[in-house]
Amino acid sequence: MSTLFDEIADKNNDLINKSHEITQEYENHQTTIAKRAEHFIISIAVILVIFSIVFGIVIGCTLYKHEVQGLHTECYTTNTGKCYHSASCGYLHSRNKTNVYSAIKRGYTSCSRCSVGTLDVSDKNEIGYGLLTAFGFSIIVFAWIFIKKNKTDEKRNNSLKKEKDQKIESIEFEFKSYLLNMVRENGILRIIDAPEHIQLMNGKLYSSKENLYRYIGQQGKCYHLNRNCVKGVASEVLIYDLIGKYYPCGKCQQYYPDQKPEWYKRYESLCLMLKM
Repeated sequence: MSTLFDEIADKNNDLINKSHEITQEYENHQTTIAKRAEHFIISIAVILVIFSIVFGIVIGCTLYKHEVQGLHTECYTTNTGKCYHSASCGYLHSRNKTNVYSAIKRGYTSCSRCSVGTLDVSDKNEIGYGLLTAFGFSIIVFAWIFIKKNKTDEKRNNSLKKEKDQKIESIEFEFKSYLLNMVRENGILRIIDAPEHIQLMNGKLYSSKENLYRYIGQQGKCYHLNRNCVKGVASEVLIYDLIGKYYPCGKCQQYYPDQKPEWYKRYESLCLMLKM
């Protein structure tokens, strides 16, 4: 194999390895960001659950306290009626001072006119209400944090991707400059160590010993040495590109290569590098 081609192939392998390392580094960063985000979200969820329980109990106890205070609100009963009243109620004819809690225990009900002290502890679940309120608030906070975290991580990933693409573009540009300089100084045929009878004109390979091109039609799987052997429209194709895809016509030729020569394999590799 050509020494020049070996050198270029080594440079190309270095480029591939560096690109792989840069891509792997980017993927590792993505994985790290995803794991940190997962741990962060779980931590926030745990904190909000604890907060909801504590805050819910505080709310429930506060409601209960106010309710009990409401039951101890001062009120008045009458000698004959079955309702308790506020001090200013028009239905209050005789005054027996008490509180809502005691009046309820003795069978009195709240006056429909003044409606003093109508709360009843036994009819409410203050702790449950407090927990529901706290959990509802926590869900809203969690959703806001989750969205903000996703946006932040997305910006970070986009920044890392841009950095990765710039690094790969930089090393590809460096290799392309090196490769073009090698081609200008040495020529493609020397680099691939082509035989002396091979020539390159206008981007096409020719041989001074044999015709390297064959003809194929729009139908069939034969390639032909003689253009007249093809029915209809014919395309001229390099014979090495037909190996394994088409088989030779038995009428117009007998010899055909069964594998690509090494110099042509190098030529294909070099063309792929130049197209990068």
